[in-house]
Amino acid sequence: MTRLFAAIMRRRILVFLLSLPLTVCADARQWLAVQPEIPDVMLIDSDGVEHHLPTLITAQPVAISFFYTRCSTVCPLQTALFQRTQQRLSQRHDPGLLLSISLDPVNDNPAAMRSYADKFKAKLGLSQRWLLLSGDSVALQQVWTAFGNNNGPPEAHASSVWVGSARQRHWASLSGFASADELADWMAVSAQ
Repeated sequence: MTRLFAAIMRRRILVFLLSLPLTVCADARQWLAVQPEIPDVMLIDSDGVEHHLPTLITAQPVAISFFYTRCSTVCPLQTALFQRTQQRLSQRHDPGLLLSISLDPVNDNPAAMRSYADKFKAKLGLSQRWLLLSGDSVALQQVWTAFGNNNGPPEAHASSVWVGSARQRHWASLSGFASADELADWMAVSAQ
């Protein structure tokens, strides 16, 4: 089997698995059998600081959502979910990093992401354990593909949240409407 064929098959299996419903029950540890292949890319945060995505993801458990700053439907709801999850992680002293990754590299520059964060009074930065990230379209396309979110314009994006630990090779795709407690629980369990 060629490497290209194997990569295509892994992606097809991943897309298939993502289409299946997943019960949100962290204690059951229903991790995906097919892991996302984290691309070796640099992304930029709302302060204009570059971050190496694999380094961010392997350092601690993460929750990853996809957004764009002009979104008026699901993105504000997921932003609110990440705000509540950020509070839970802090209250519980649990490790974890929240990553909101842009689906619109043309419009989502650092200034647009700062404005978006200000609108929601989001506390961002590594010390706050939450980053809004964007980058060039080639790098972002690799990220979107790794997480099965490359099917059209930003307006058509899924509302799922990826939770996992690259170090432990535990990944789950949850509903973007999970509770903050569920999301924090999944993050804690993914680190074990």
